[in-house]
Amino acid sequence: MTVSYGNVLAGAPAADVTLALGGHVDAAYVLPLGEPRAVVYPDDEEGVADLAQVLSAQLPGPALAAHVRDSQVLVLGAYRDGELLDAYNSQPGFGSDGPVGGDVKAYTQLGLTGVDLPGLEQALRGGFASAEERHAAVLRALGLPVAPLRFGYRAIRAGDIPPELADKFRPVGSVAPR
Repeated sequence: MTVSYGNVLAGAPAADVTLALGGHVDAAYVLPLGEPRAVVYPDDEEGVADLAQVLSAQLPGPALAAHVRDSQVLVLGAYRDGELLDAYNSQPGFGSDGPVGGDVKAYTQLGLTGVDLPGLEQALRGGFASAEERHAAVLRALGLPVAPLRFGYRAIRAGDIPPELADKFRPVGSVAPR
């Protein structure tokens, strides 16, 4: 079975992120991830790069978009103040010699502490059996928790999420209670 998901790690409190989403998503879930961070799981999982750019422009902190496609491809976008710091694609297309992007120094501008630069370089360039494994290695190298960042909107809707997170999501847009 292949896996696809997308999410955005925003460098701002969940309440601020929730407000900033207005008009930018039809439906999403927001998960507080220790202040000042929150994860956004938009219904448009392929649009996470655009959403990360908008959130980094509107909020005081940076944003990191992650999209895993069919367990084969990991796409990352690091943004600060609405500007793209790095665009990474583990498999940009046929005939390519490997990943594009992946400037490890760009990820030090995300406001994260304890970034393991050699570990991040290995995660972005090394061989992995799946895009999910590569994504987990990137998250560990960035000093981020893996479990809340390895799924997306569809998994939340299906209840296919870590049980300890089940009651922590804030619904936004059409999935919010009326």
